[in-house]
Amino acid sequence: MAATTAPRGALEGPLIPSPRIAAGLLGCAAIALAVRSLGLETVFPSEGVVLLSLSDAHFYARLALFAFVNFPEPLTFDRFIAWPDGAVVPAPPGFGLAIAGMARLFGDSVSTFERVAAWVSPFAGALTTLPVYAIGRRVASPGTGLGAAALFAVLPASTSTSSIGNVDHHATVALLGACWIASSISQVRPATAGRLALRALRHAALVAALLFTWSGSLLYLALGEGARLAAWAATGRGPRPLVAQAAAALVACAAVVPWIAAAPVTLDGPLATTTLSWFHVVMLTAIAGTCGALALIEAWRPTSGLFERVAFSAAIGFGILGLALALPGVRDGLAPGLGFLTMADEWAARNPEQFPLFGTSPLPGFGPSPLERFGLFVFLVPVAPLLVALRWKRAPDRAPRWILGIWLLGLLALSLSQVRYAHDFAASACVAFALALAALRGEILQRTRLAPGTASALVVCLAALLIAPAVIGVHLPRVPTALRHLAGSGPPGRFLSPRESLMRFAEAVRRETPETAGFLDAKGRPEYGLLVPAALGHSFLYEARRPVPANNLGPYLDAEKYRAVDAFYGLTSEEEVLATVDALRVRYVVTPAAEGTPAGSLHDRLHRSDGSATDGTEHWKHFRLVIEGPPRGRPVKLLYPGPPPRRLITYKMFERVAGAVLEVRAAPGSPVRAALPLRTPLGRRFRFVARGRAGPDGIARLRVPYPTEGVGPTRAESPWEVTLGDQRVQVDVSEQEVREGLTVVVPAPIPRAPRRAEP
Repeated sequence: MAATTAPRGALEGPLIPSPRIAAGLLGCAAIALAVRSLGLETVFPSEGVVLLSLSDAHFYARLALFAFVNFPEPLTFDRFIAWPDGAVVPAPPGFGLAIAGMARLFGDSVSTFERVAAWVSPFAGALTTLPVYAIGRRVASPGTGLGAAALFAVLPASTSTSSIGNVDHHATVALLGACWIASSISQVRPATAGRLALRALRHAALVAALLFTWSGSLLYLALGEGARLAAWAATGRGPRPLVAQAAAALVACAAVVPWIAAAPVTLDGPLATTTLSWFHVVMLTAIAGTCGALALIEAWRPTSGLFERVAFSAAIGFGILGLALALPGVRDGLAPGLGFLTMADEWAARNPEQFPLFGTSPLPGFGPSPLERFGLFVFLVPVAPLLVALRWKRAPDRAPRWILGIWLLGLLALSLSQVRYAHDFAASACVAFALALAALRGEILQRTRLAPGTASALVVCLAALLIAPAVIGVHLPRVPTALRHLAGSGPPGRFLSPRESLMRFAEAVRRETPETAGFLDAKGRPEYGLLVPAALGHSFLYEARRPVPANNLGPYLDAEKYRAVDAFYGLTSEEEVLATVDALRVRYVVTPAAEGTPAGSLHDRLHRSDGSATDGTEHWKHFRLVIEGPPRGRPVKLLYPGPPPRRLITYKMFERVAGAVLEVRAAPGSPVRAALPLRTPLGRRFRFVARGRAGPDGIARLRVPYPTEGVGPTRAESPWEVTLGDQRVQVDVSEQEVREGLTVVVPAPIPRAPRRAEP
């Protein structure tokens, strides 16, 4: 790893590395791809099966699959989210279209699409080593850039969200963000007007690509362009960099305006901050206006020093920002974005991605710890921006370090507040770590008589020791399993993974429920919905292909429906449950295994006792078990963080029915009991018990949700047995009577035969 100092010409020259550096960089990319491929046995467990990651990965897979089938048409309004109303897709179309376009190069089947989609994040992570190298190369030396790329290749802070099967935007956003930093740094270098124009066009393309990829791109827009402006104010480069920055902002603005004008307006309005909207146009225009005004002033009367440049920049920037905030709706549009950043909402309290990097998660063991994410480099994380200032005076050009340092400062603040940004922070943090190691090498050479090669070897060994806890804790345990899978000798596990358990059950849901319209046809209208916990919404939508009222977007999509679903599983009254189900036009309800469910709640009564009357409680009259499973399933850790019992049933699905009414004549006030033996597809047998009492008219009416006909996966093994005192009678109930809520008159019971006395 080379020292931070290098001739000025080396920093301003082309980025084409020497053959030795090129070979090292290729090796870093290959290692990055290999590390991110660990766990492929969970993604491709058997021939033809592809298990994509849960949650947001399924959301983007749904958008990409629609674009894949209807290429190049993206999904803009989705009737399968925020059911029954549907909603405008709260994500820009670029990411899904890019995956769809790549997948169509390899075939036209869903299996081909999923195989391509599974590899998107690992390849994006491997490609990110290139801009990481470029950043290190520009701020210090080729050796520093190579060291930063090597660290990034294996750092779990990056690999944990860019692993195989994770069709999320994180890896692609990190790639574009690193390219943004590298592009910004390249534009502060002296160049001819023509070359500067080409750099501006390249940067505009990067900005537009990120805006079309990530719904949170306003963060990078403010941070990235603010860093460039701050670097100009700190170093002073004349008006040309400002002109280039203003031009890039205007070109990017021109690229996104047609889409924003044509796309439907999201629930947050035309000036939303949580997705691509007119707010982005306002921001790009404000950036162009600020840089353009500063360029005119600089051309008219060049600023004389740092204080003057900072004063002019602050005055013009805040002035234009104030004018923008005075526009109707702009201030209101900021509220949802600020609420998300400050975690001032109910979703943040249960979303592991929104917990601080060094905070305490309510789900112990969910995701790598800070030490596992960064190794012993974790102790350098809080001072990463300061590491960029090492040997500040010896740096031949400070502008690149200004840009990198401001990016690091912003991403560090985001990571400390929400761990989801640790992945974005990792790319620039690795450059900071490499700068610290390079500075240490320089000190060794100055204070000892060691040869440069020996000093480099010592620093490389130190880096390996510092990152070892992360590699040993996260990557190393997964290597043997991956190797056995590649060799075809891996034995099947005793239990399914949570990922495969959910997929297998969702497949059963799709198989055992009537098909719905509209999953891959934007004009189709689904006939009914499926109610699942919001934390499983994306996965059931994609795998079961059924519309859901709430999903992993939480209150950011449709707060009213999210809160209704969130409260639903805690309801104790069947009347309240039915009101919610009917209002949401839901036909089926999925109950997952979950810890801490309140006793007597819908979740507790249905999942634990199948809605049967137990311990004096009433039975649930309008919900019947359809399927349960899968065999050898395991629950999602988000809902069941503790060790699950051996015989745990992971998922159950119930159907809402009218229920047939068993009409029994009995003495007024006398108790009546009806029982039905049932067998589920898993082979589990249980008795559904209904209890009631005869009214003053001498008639007991018991509403029951199961027929005795052999319909559905969960079937009755004999007729209903109605017991009244010491008398009993068997009665058959048809599927039509259950579905239409018809009355079944129970014939007079037969007295029980007296027991024979024992001889």
